[in-house]
Amino acid sequence: MNIFTKIFRSNKNAKSPLKDITDYRSRADYETQTDSISFACIDRIAAAVAGLSYGIYDTRTKQKVKHNLIDVLKNPNLDETHNLFFTQIVKDYYGNGNVFLYLYKDTQGNVTNLFRLDPSAVYVSRDPVYNQKQYRYNGTIYNNNQVLHIIARFGYNGLRGVSIFDE
Repeated sequence: MNIFTKIFRSNKNAKSPLKDITDYRSRADYETQTDSISFACIDRIAAAVAGLSYGIYDTRTKQKVKHNLIDVLKNPNLDETHNLFFTQIVKDYYGNGNVFLYLYKDTQGNVTNLFRLDPSAVYVSRDPVYNQKQYRYNGTIYNNNQVLHIIARFGYNGLRGVSIFDE
């Protein structure tokens, strides 16, 4: 094991002593130490939610009921995989305090697809006439029949939820 002392031996003819090399990895680990544990926990929760089997049951008979929502939850949309979709929802819930889902409906009014809206790009306001929430996303205004807003339980200001990290 004498190889390292030969490689890293200081120059005897140098006029100044060898300076310590700064390890930037340890600084980055120090800065994100508490958040890395939080994000690892959020990832575990997201994986657990994505792995759930879904079912809707009748409260009286305790029997499983066939419903189109089960198919939507198994395959929310064609753009994202089931696992990625639910992982992003859980991360939005904890990281931003809000989950915004656009409800794509067929001509009969049944929800056929769910699309995640980026919470940082959604602006929430109130309709001045009916006092209902309006959601502006990419210049389009949606109402509460078109967007499902899931608010984190950590804080709420009447329009948006608050992230657990901010609370």
